[in-house]
Amino acid sequence: MIATESAYAGQIADKLLDTVPDTVSKLRPSHTFTYKMDSDDMEIFAEHPKIVEKIYQRAVSMACERYWSRYKVRHVEGEQMKQQEIFRHNNLNLNIGLRAFDRIKIQLEFYPTTTMRQISPKIEGKPIVFDCRIMAVGAKNGYIKHAIVYCPNNCGEDSSVNSNPTLRTYIPKCHECGTTMRIRADSAITDFVQVVRIQEIDNTLQQQPITLDIKVIGDDVFNTWIGRRIRIAGHFLTDIEAPGKKHEHKQYVFVKYMHEIEEINNVCISRERALEIKEALKDPINQSRLFKSFAPEIEGRLEIKESLCYSFVGGSHTEVRRTDINILEIGNAGHGKSETIKQIPKVIAKSMYFLGNNATSAGIGIGMVKLDNNTSVPQGGPLVIMSPHGSVAIDELDKMHAEDRRSLLSSMEQQVVTKVVAGATLSLPSMVSIIAAANPKYGEWDESHGIVENINFEAYLLTRFDIVWCSVKSNSIKKQAIAAKILGLPSITTEQDLTFLLSEGELLQYINYCKNASPKLSMDSKNMLNEFYQQMSELTEGEENVIPMTPRELEGLIRLSTARAKLLQKDTVDIDDVKAVIALKRKAMESFPGVKLKGEGRQLQLLSEVDSRQKSKIDVLLECADEENKVSSSEVCDKWVEEGVYKTLQKAEREFQAMVGEKLFLRGDRYVYRN
Repeated sequence: MIATESAYAGQIADKLLDTVPDTVSKLRPSHTFTYKMDSDDMEIFAEHPKIVEKIYQRAVSMACERYWSRYKVRHVEGEQMKQQEIFRHNNLNLNIGLRAFDRIKIQLEFYPTTTMRQISPKIEGKPIVFDCRIMAVGAKNGYIKHAIVYCPNNCGEDSSVNSNPTLRTYIPKCHECGTTMRIRADSAITDFVQVVRIQEIDNTLQQQPITLDIKVIGDDVFNTWIGRRIRIAGHFLTDIEAPGKKHEHKQYVFVKYMHEIEEINNVCISRERALEIKEALKDPINQSRLFKSFAPEIEGRLEIKESLCYSFVGGSHTEVRRTDINILEIGNAGHGKSETIKQIPKVIAKSMYFLGNNATSAGIGIGMVKLDNNTSVPQGGPLVIMSPHGSVAIDELDKMHAEDRRSLLSSMEQQVVTKVVAGATLSLPSMVSIIAAANPKYGEWDESHGIVENINFEAYLLTRFDIVWCSVKSNSIKKQAIAAKILGLPSITTEQDLTFLLSEGELLQYINYCKNASPKLSMDSKNMLNEFYQQMSELTEGEENVIPMTPRELEGLIRLSTARAKLLQKDTVDIDDVKAVIALKRKAMESFPGVKLKGEGRQLQLLSEVDSRQKSKIDVLLECADEENKVSSSEVCDKWVEEGVYKTLQKAEREFQAMVGEKLFLRGDRYVYRN
């Protein structure tokens, strides 16, 4: 090492002995030392990017040598203890010598100096540190770090070549004959290089996320996989020797160091504060305050907020196959569906808001993208990069591409997404909770039809959600409360207590605290769930206005029950938890028009009926038919509005067109009705 490098190592060694002498004393040759870089250290990284690890490894070794060399002779309890005894006392082998500390491995830990959005030509060649998420991974290739070149005509001396900062190795020409020199195969020193596409993590502006291609070198190529959150230390460089189209040059971040960063989701409240909240939550009023703490700016929607809080903590892995809780809300416009799920990233750091009709090149599961080196590779969508145990909030589920919904189905049930690439099947884990919102098929719920006819997506998706809400009903009190909220007027609400138990920031930390618990169902809880499941299985069979109770629904009830116990910091899921979840499930079922659950226990009854307008619609249509059973579209639609079957002519015309091809067939200028 040159003098400057040695001087740096000596300075760092002195710094370690001054600041962390106890840590130095406990280091052994077989240990790995994590060094946290500060601003002064970044200057060294800027000057010596290629050998900075060697500098710090030597510094740690020097610190250990200097520490132990102090102990030539030491007095212990009135007797002299020689260096051999001191070493033996501290499990050090003197025969190896102090230089054995050279074997200590070094791990550099950097702190972010910028964000991906701030990367620009202004920082060309300067060291940068930032956080990101891996989206796509290219093939592992090799490059020549160092080699000996020779003239094939044997007219000149051999010379050495090295790769430049962009990993391009320039092969010179012979000074004597001008022939391009060749590499001696046995002299080449190579290493791995890989192009990786990354994306910014923190997108608080809710703009199009910044993506960038980076080059990973060395052993780090084995630590790249889709969805991994990493911290990168490297340099932003332009490959000026490889111009592209119109003499444009590709720009890369050349990664020198890369390590996984701790999930923000791991930030928890203190145990003391958690115990305070646990005590407060024994009061049912405070439980309501806890649910209100999510999206407090949105008026009401307490039951939906409650189910969302259960989804945030998830179920218990000891009770069911998957712990992630999926929630769906279907409803007319203006009920706050979109605004609610947009707030999810505020309390779940590992989450992503996704608009159904705004698919990326990768879609929501796995897609193919082309990297800057013109290679096509798989890229993960939200279902992959949010795994494990993140949340994907999907707005306008009904407008998603059919292929994306197929990926969604696989993720919700098997917790994997698959794609066939070049004849091979690529499967990636997708352990995420799905929180979705959808609009009815025609924008407004038609009470004359059942659930399947009112949705604009595959019916089998409904059974993959643990709880489904239908927001089509409204009342004057709620409308007045929302209007007062918007206008800044005094609140008009039936909810007297508008205080919140936690702030949004504290709610995030509390949810993180509760996530890792694993409460188990008591026998009484199991019996209660089984009884409710058996009854609802019989009651919902064949009903078109309710989602049938299947084993998937039972597993959903278990997940919700364990989630509630986790949120209240219980070790066991008791009867109170099951009762609360059953009550929530009943409210969700009763949110659908025409559905009413009556009674308790074995006296439970399901009252479900489609609006009587269905019969009236056909009756009016038949009244308008002539002797050949033909009808006029305008006459039928006008009659429907006149008889009160539909409120508006537009809705009547839409319903008429929906019947064309099924029961109505065009014959000339009129339609024939066939039952």
